[in-house]
Amino acid sequence: MNISVVAPILMAEFGWDPAVTGTILSAFFVGYLFTQLPGGWLADRFGGKGIIGCAVLWWSLATFVTPFASTVPLMLAARIALGIGEGVTPPALHSMTARWIPPPERSRVIAFVVTGVYVGVMIAFPLSV
Repeated sequence: MNISVVAPILMAEFGWDPAVTGTILSAFFVGYLFTQLPGGWLADRFGGKGIIGCAVLWWSLATFVTPFASTVPLMLAARIALGIGEGVTPPALHSMTARWIPPPERSRVIAFVVTGVYVGVMIAFPLSV
């Protein structure tokens, strides 16, 4: 989320045009898209808790290296890596919910979690600027 806030600064600093900036911002979704099904399969096979733990470690590393990605190819790689880490999380979360939460309470748990994501963004976004 934060990269979209600093995108105008990055454009000015690195000389990116809007097309390059859009490509960099959307590169996240390449990794995110291709890890949805494998993430669900891995979570069902090995358990969602470990998959989410690995995903958090992966995307934290990708977030850490992003400021050091000073060229477009490196920035694309960092953004795709971030998407890979974050892409396995939703299916792993749903896998854990299916295993740990009784059926009558599952929709409430998922609604709480999904709402929490957006509330977190609403709180963190203004604070991070």
